[in-house]
Formats: sequence, structure tokens, C-alpha cells
Amino acid sequence: MTPEEKDETRRRAMANFDRAVSLDEQKQRKQRAKERKARRSGDEPRARERVRDEDDWDELEDFQPMGSSRKGPLAPRVSSTTVAAGPPDTPGALDGTVIAVARDGARVVCGSQTLKVPMRREEDLAVGDRARVIPLTTELARLVGRHERRTELARADPTMPGRRRVLAANVDLALVVLSVVGPPFKPGLFDRFQVALIAGGIEPRMVVNKVDLLADEDARAELEARLAPYREAGVRVHLVSASAGLGLDELIREIAGRTIVAVGHSGVGKSSLLNALDPEGAERVTSQVRESDGKGRHTTTSSELRRLSNGTVLIDTPGIRALGLATEQLAALDEAFPEVSALAADCRFGDCRHDSEPDCAVRAALESGELDRARWDAYRRMGAG
Repeated sequence: MTPEEKDETRRRAMANFDRAVSLDEQKQRKQRAKERKARRSGDEPRARERVRDEDDWDELEDFQPMGSSRKGPLAPRVSSTTVAAGPPDTPGALDGTVIAVARDGARVVCGSQTLKVPMRREEDLAVGDRARVIPLTTELARLVGRHERRTELARADPTMPGRRRVLAANVDLALVVLSVVGPPFKPGLFDRFQVALIAGGIEPRMVVNKVDLLADEDARAELEARLAPYREAGVRVHLVSASAGLGLDELIREIAGRTIVAVGHSGVGKSSLLNALDPEGAERVTSQVRESDGKGRHTTTSSELRRLSNGTVLIDTPGIRALGLATEQLAALDEAFPEVSALAADCRFGDCRHDSEPDCAVRAALESGELDRARWDAYRRMGAG
């Protein structure tokens, strides 16, 4: 058999491996089918819940995080085998960094090689992971396992209730990108990302893009007033314009040599910002917001990692509309909202719900204006009020 024929045989074997369905997955599918049949034959059909846009959450007083009605924390997807640090003990295995994840598998850089690694549905790899693989050809490899994550950014999986999805791993700092117009400034997404990032051990930064489009000094003053509670709570805020180059020099200095993940709504200029931070890289596709509703179109369709010449590692992610929080992530609420937790310590009752209890320090601070109403509403919507 020629080397070309061997390569083709390996490719076919890996394709069959990728399509294979485990016995556990078959059982799970059967169980889900039984549950659907039981619901149809029992209660009246449930009305299909409208999928709300991220902006809708800012208007809801009864917002609950995805999965919060379930008992216990959300379960992670079945993880790939975690491998120990140090040299590979599997003959022929290599360690590498996951630079992209898509439906058909991941791309892993091992030294000078970039290998495609087919993944089964239950396997859990994220951009930034350190993975161990066995090369099968010059382009294809099999996953052995992944190293334990130092940090991670995770969300509730919108396609699999009760599960969570890791968006990026081994990240030092996150840039949560917002814009002042087109789409308008709405910090609700930052509030949720801040909790998820702190829970995962990642420092959150707020990056407000398109500041060159502020109409006048009054608009600038209004923006600064809305940002003041975040600054007072210790959040680092960067005001930038990717198109005009404003504020970029300081941002580049502060992220140099670190691993960064960029997240945000579609249309906020995230891809334009990363193009400005990575001028030597391939141009990311950008787009304008829709005129009908002022919301953005998705231009980044999958997460990907790129190393810059100054040692910075950038991870770009697709724009999202909503971020569901896992139950265990809500433990980071007090750290994300230190002004609320500090006031709560002065309440008369240790289990104060800040509703109608006497001598409530939080409610008194709201009435006096000491505590920002928008920040309190965000805290309460995430299930802590």
C-alpha cells in the first residue's frame, strides 16, 4: 500500500470515528424521545417561548439566569480525558494549543504543525485549550485528551438544557466590547459577562467603542455618568474608536503579552477593534448594523485564536445576543457587585432580602442615591435580590 493510500484509509477511518454514536448517546436519545412522547400524551402542548434578544433582558424585572430553575448546578459537557502536565506518555503524542473550534472539529497547533482534530459531540474542547493529540497524517490527528484549564469563560448551553459550553480557555483578560451608538450603549451584557468571567478566574474589562460618534459634549457627559458606577466598583473602562484610532495605544500597552478574549454583541465593532489591535493579521470581515432595528449582523462565525508579534494572544468569538449563567457562577455576584455586598453587610438582618425588611441598608442607599439603581436592578435580575 502506497503512502497516499494509507493516508486516505486513515482519513476515512477518522471520518467514520467522527460520525460514530456511542452507546451512552444512543440511550440518551431514546430517553429524550420518551420524555417528549410523555409530554405530548399528558399535559396540553406548551406554548413555545419566544427567544428574547439580549436587549430585552434590560427591560425585564423578573429575569432569571438560564438553568436557575433547575436543582443544583448546570453540568458541564462530558469532558475529554484530562491529561497530566509534563511530557506525553503516549507514544507519538504531541501537545498543542487549540486555535479554532467548529462543528466538524478543532484545529490544534503543535510546534510548526497545524492539525485538524475531529471531535465527537460529547467531547469538550475550547479555543485556548492545551490538547494532546496523536498525528495520523500531516494534516489529521486524533484527540487523546486535554490539560486542566487555568481559567475559562463558560455559559449555559442554549441548545442543551442543563449543560454548559466553554467559549474560551486559559485566558488572562476579557474585553467586553460595547458601543455608544449603532447599537446604543446597553451595559446589561457586561453585567452578565462580568459575573461569568470572575467565576472563571478571568479579569473583565469594559471597552466602549465608537466614541467618535458621540453627538456632542452633553452626550459625552451622559455616557460618563452611566459609566461612573462601574468605575467606582473597580471596573477598568476603555473608551476607544477602532475606526478613528482613539484610545488604542493605551489599550495595546495594557494587553501586551497577555492572552485576551474579545466578546460582545453583534455590531459593536468587535471585529474592527481586533483588526486595529492586530494590523499584521488577516482582515476580519466587518459589517454595518441593520437599519430596521439598529442591531448587528454576525460577522465572526466561530471562535479563533491568533498570536501577535508582541506576544499578545487574541481570541475572537462570535457576537451573542444572550448569556445564560450557570448556577455555580452566581457565587461571583458579590465580587462583581462589591458596592451591593458592602451595603448588605450593614443590614439589620443577615438574611435580608432588601425588600420590605426594617433597617435595610441597601434600600436606604437606593433611596438616597448612594447605590446606583441600574446596577442594583442588574444584581437583582441575576437572582441575588
